[in-house]
Amino acid sequence: MDTSSHVIVMLVVGYLLGSIPFARLFTMRSGIDLFEVGTGNPGAANVFRKIDKRIGAAVFLADGLKGALPVFIANMMGRLKIFG
Repeated sequence: MDTSSHVIVMLVVGYLLGSIPFARLFTMRSGIDLFEVGTGNPGAANVFRKIDKRIGAAVFLADGLKGALPVFIANMMGRLKIFG
């Protein structure tokens, strides 16, 4: 794969992983709308405070992996000399 293909794959994977709403997915069974409780922010802190501490911790970890996984994938694809 050439450099431009690597960049496109990294951008698409990063975008797709970033668009997964883990807080919403993890709290679907509770029947509580995250936009209606607490701060209204569908994030780990709101889940932790208003729904369940264990689910909030899971959302926190999933959101962290959502940021780290694209970096790991890009690193596994090899170090690219994009800017130099």
